Amino acid sequence: MSQVSILFLALLGMQLGWVEGARAASCTDGVDCYCDRVKNSGATSYDSSLLFCEDYEDPAYHDDVAGAWYASPPQQAGFRGGASRWMQVYRATGAGNWSQSQPSGTVLRGSTCAYGTCGPAEWRSDDLWQGNSVAAMDVQQVGEHDDEIAGLALNQGHDGNRWMAWRVAAGNTAGLVGELRFSSTSEIGFTALVAYSSNLATAVAASDWSGDFVRQPWKHEEWGSNLQTLFMGNVGAGGAPFSPSIFHKSQTACDQLVSTATVTVGRIDCSDVTLRIGSNFDRSAQWPLGTWACVRGHIKGMNSSNGSMEIWFNDQKIFSMTGANFAGALKENSLSNVSPNHYFNGNAGRSFDTPSVQTFYRYSDNVHIRAGAPAACAALGSPPPSPPPTTPPLAAPILLP
Repeated sequence: MSQVSILFLALLGMQLGWVEGARAASCTDGVDCYCDRVKNSGATSYDSSLLFCEDYEDPAYHDDVAGAWYASPPQQAGFRGGASRWMQVYRATGAGNWSQSQPSGTVLRGSTCAYGTCGPAEWRSDDLWQGNSVAAMDVQQVGEHDDEIAGLALNQGHDGNRWMAWRVAAGNTAGLVGELRFSSTSEIGFTALVAYSSNLATAVAASDWSGDFVRQPWKHEEWGSNLQTLFMGNVGAGGAPFSPSIFHKSQTACDQLVSTATVTVGRIDCSDVTLRIGSNFDRSAQWPLGTWACVRGHIKGMNSSNGSMEIWFNDQKIFSMTGANFAGALKENSLSNVSPNHYFNGNAGRSFDTPSVQTFYRYSDNVHIRAGAPAACAALGSPPPSPPPTTPPLAAPILLP
């Protein structure tokens, strides 16, 4: 290949945002990873309003070290996984647990589960934890995104070494996997890097694919005692995956909120139980599968008659509402917990369901939750690339002799 051709391809890659296989910056956990910086009062990126931060860099999420997934509490060897780093941080679990007498046969690490339900398993290419058959999570690092499903693509151009792959095995619902608790607040700012696996359109049944996103509800983070979505989740009024639902007190109260709030971007309406949020978003045009993006959400004044809510995709505002009577309409006027969830209704086993045929993932990294306006996308490391431009088209290359 000529030097001119190589230069042209390099410039083309820069214009399209190609960063396949490259990380912007590695880090050392406990020293300079994303969450280390926002928790360090001496760092310029310190966040005094921080409620929670997760970057999945702790070695116990990935390596065979103290606090690994199989670790049991002292004097309670039968509670497999009960002393894992995951259980220390997220307290409880739901999907992907070891059950009594698992793992069977020779146990490679730790002890057999002696209870009806033990801690959560994590998928691993060598199955050292012996939990691959049940795991609903896979903490991956560079080079591991296609260990289970060959050919998956995932661009890797942001801060850090590892990320979470929320795993939905073929035919499995996955589901709730823990809970985080923090000081009660009526204002939440959420920033995270998010991606969806490149095989999503073919992993689900054809009847579950809309041409843009999965038809069946697929849960994301759920907030409060009622486990409601706030910023993401395809369970609401359209604009998947930015179509959350927030539980209301009554149909009358929700209708009153809808009639008086000012919505400048997106749309809202009421189901019999929730205020449904619809965004101005086209996933297929704006967010290619297998591509990281920055998601931000902000809800303010949950305890007031003048509340507001906004959602951004890569700093593009896709939903905005002000003047909302949240105090009168919402079932919860403050929040003190969030639960990771990735339950996929399409595998629920109902008569009209057609199970998925391949494992697929929702990925997340550098999750930043604070009592205030959300952290900026640029703070999460090098900003993820924008989707390839559709207009104007690239000019034809000039062929030189």
